[in-house]
Amino acid sequence: MANAIDNFIEFQSSNYRRRIESMGPDDLYEEHKLIKRKLVGISATLATSVAAMPVTLVSAFPAGIAARRIDVNKQRLDIIEARLAQMGWSGHDLDAQDIFGALPGAIVSHFAPGAEHVV
Repeated sequence: MANAIDNFIEFQSSNYRRRIESMGPDDLYEEHKLIKRKLVGISATLATSVAAMPVTLVSAFPAGIAARRIDVNKQRLDIIEARLAQMGWSGHDLDAQDIFGALPGAIVSHFAPGAEHVV
C-alpha cells in the first residue's frame, strides 16, 4: 500500500524501467494488458466524475485522483511500449472486455477512489 501511495505522489520511472527490463515476453505482455486496462478504467472514472460535477462537487475528488493516476499509468505505458518495441515483441490490443469492463469500476470508484481495477 505504501508503494502505491509513493508512486501516486512521485512516480519513480527509473525503478519501474528496471523492473520492466527484467521481465520476459509473457510477463511484459501481462503488465502491458494490465496497464492498458487500468487506463481505460481510470479514463471512465474521470469521464463520469466530470459529468457528475454540475450535480455534486464531490465528483471533483475522484476526478483529481483519476487525473493523477492517468498521468502515472501513461508514464508506465510509455516505458512498457518502448521495451516492447526494443525487443520486437507485440503488446496487448484493446478488446471489448477492456472497454466494457471499465464501466462498473468507474461507478464504484466514486465511492472508493482507486477501486475500479478491483471490480
